[in-house]
Amino acid sequence: MASDYDRLGALKAFDDTKAGVKGLVDAGVTTIPSIFHHPLPIEHTDHDHHFTIPVIDLAAATGGTTTTPSKRTELVAAVKAAAETVGFFQVVNHGVPKAVMSEILAAVRGFHEEPAEAKAPYYSRDLGRPVRYWSNFDLFQSPAAQWRDTLYMETTPELPPPEEIPPACRLIALEYARLMQQLGRTLLELLSEALGLRSSHLEEDAACLERLAGHYYPSCPEPHLTLGTTRHSDPCFLTVLLQDAVGGLQVLLKEDYGVGGRTGDGRCAGGECRRLPADRLQRQVQERGAPRGGPEHRASRLRGLLLPKTGRAHVYQSAKANRR
Repeated sequence: MASDYDRLGALKAFDDTKAGVKGLVDAGVTTIPSIFHHPLPIEHTDHDHHFTIPVIDLAAATGGTTTTPSKRTELVAAVKAAAETVGFFQVVNHGVPKAVMSEILAAVRGFHEEPAEAKAPYYSRDLGRPVRYWSNFDLFQSPAAQWRDTLYMETTPELPPPEEIPPACRLIALEYARLMQQLGRTLLELLSEALGLRSSHLEEDAACLERLAGHYYPSCPEPHLTLGTTRHSDPCFLTVLLQDAVGGLQVLLKEDYGVGGRTGDGRCAGGECRRLPADRLQRQVQERGAPRGGPEHRASRLRGLLLPKTGRAHVYQSAKANRR
């Protein structure tokens, strides 16, 4: 029992600093606190993988090329195949300018690298706040903390007022959110068509972009003891990921971790969809993030979560009436 109380005290002490994992790094720690120790041996590998993440060109759906019925059919087939087999794919020619992607990653990193006193006013576990910053949403529930800090921005039912967003990423976050909403609609249309449904079916049933999560993974002095993101599948219909050049994202398929695709483009992961509107399509995918050592290994990653309107417990039933 004493160890339980000691752990709770350590968790509270860490949380009360409102400085997150970055605060530990700034303090010069050379060993990570035991609250970040994961119980099983951790193998961090990003080479010698047995599968490659599919890359899908969305030009036929985003106006990047002349659209013809045959090109649209080929695109829908590619999305269907990726969703069925891997549940995770990379998209290119998606309509989000590279300059915007670079700027949002830099802005998120800029916020997380601000002095602790500048970030502290945003640190909160109040889920009612549309913009909040914290370290580990499940800090007091998980068996081991993850080596990361996160800036959250709720985007439904409407975008938050600009004054509630940290100055470091205020303007670009709003622009990026709007672009991600457009991309989300495109992806939902393609998935609907892959299911043989009206292209608007899933968009009508989903809230599209529910929130943005800007994760920051500071350099870690003992990366072999912890993870930036534990093995998991997201509790949403679809996640759109954007990560910087540091990488570290690993995708699990049949007990093999794969990493693939080009830096700077979006990656789409299928979440916890219990049943889909027609025959099986979307494979639930699991992923994790490995921390890196050294000051140059500070990673940023953006997550756009597309959730059903009814929330986590939504069950997708047969939708024969909505077939085209």
